[in-house]
Amino acid sequence: MVSPSPGTACDFPKPFSPLHYDLTIHPNLTTLDFTGVARIELDVHEDTSIVILHAKQMQISNVLLLSPEGVRPLQVLEYPHFHQLALLSDSVLTKGRKYEVQLEFAANLSDSYHGFYKSSYHTSSGEVRVRA
Repeated sequence: MVSPSPGTACDFPKPFSPLHYDLTIHPNLTTLDFTGVARIELDVHEDTSIVILHAKQMQISNVLLLSPEGVRPLQVLEYPHFHQLALLSDSVLTKGRKYEVQLEFAANLSDSYHGFYKSSYHTSSGEVRVRA
């Protein structure tokens, strides 16, 4: 899942804070992976052209900035060591305004109990089924 970057009380870097998340996730219990779309509404506190998000072992695509001026693509830089993404805008996100970031993602279901993970159970007839 995509979440704010660690480091502050609200888990977002200082220039902005999240107002609302819309998250759609489509797990595939046959291939043990998932895809999804996240829309994050941001309240900008300081002018910035960079949005930092937390994402671990995910393929990120189709990253867009939705603003009153229209929809613009964002450049994505990945920092795997810190499990972060830097989303770069070609224009400044202005203090006092609200924006939305939309991105698509894909990943494997986790084998551990971190993130979106898979587990299994036995039915009353002894069949093993997978759940996410």
